[in-house]
Amino acid sequence: MTRAWEVLWVLLGMAVCAVPVFVWPNAMLSPGALRAGHRQLAGDCLKCHSPFRGAPADRCLSCHPVDQIGLAGAGDGTGPRKAKTPFHKHLIEEDCNACHVEHGDVAVGRTEITFDHESLWTTAQNACALCHPMPQDMAHRGLVRNCEKCHGTAQWSPATCDHRKYFRLDRDHRAECVTCHPGGDLKKYTCYGCHEHSPNGMRREHREERVTDLDKCAECHGRRGGDGRGRGHD
Repeated sequence: MTRAWEVLWVLLGMAVCAVPVFVWPNAMLSPGALRAGHRQLAGDCLKCHSPFRGAPADRCLSCHPVDQIGLAGAGDGTGPRKAKTPFHKHLIEEDCNACHVEHGDVAVGRTEITFDHESLWTTAQNACALCHPMPQDMAHRGLVRNCEKCHGTAQWSPATCDHRKYFRLDRDHRAECVTCHPGGDLKKYTCYGCHEHSPNGMRREHREERVTDLDKCAECHGRRGGDGRGRGHD
């Protein structure tokens, strides 16, 4: 076989492999079915993909304006959705593929939406309220917005609250929050949930200590070193 025939056979083989790509592009190139929000585009790959460029962000943004993402089904035919915070305008880069995977049954690699707070501008990273409403449960009611004291950006739970700064929860004080913080107000506390003291009895016991505010037990008891003896017993 001459050199020319060898080249011809190679080109013919390449053509045989290439033809299905152009005739049945979805079957040959698609990594899987599209997610529900884009399923109507299943037969139009070039709506999102650009030859030799993948799926550039400008194709996404032509239908989904950055300041409207999450607020309404802009251009995808799904109509209004539940209102959310349009945090996309705080992203450092417009790189939709960094978080989103639209082919939901990809055989390899990630298939779920991912998000990293490091992709936001620093000002947004430190302003949790831009995206997260203050929880209204007992543990958060009455608190100011200083989320970083207990929470990190890697995950919301578990949170870290160093209760030892206020009162050491030793083996004798393993109680539910509501036992010491009635009504869920963490700015206030009481020890009468467990300790059966009467106001008159407390006054008699503390008269020699010259303690007048009997509602702030932790100022003297159990706050320093966790031994149950504070500055009133030094």
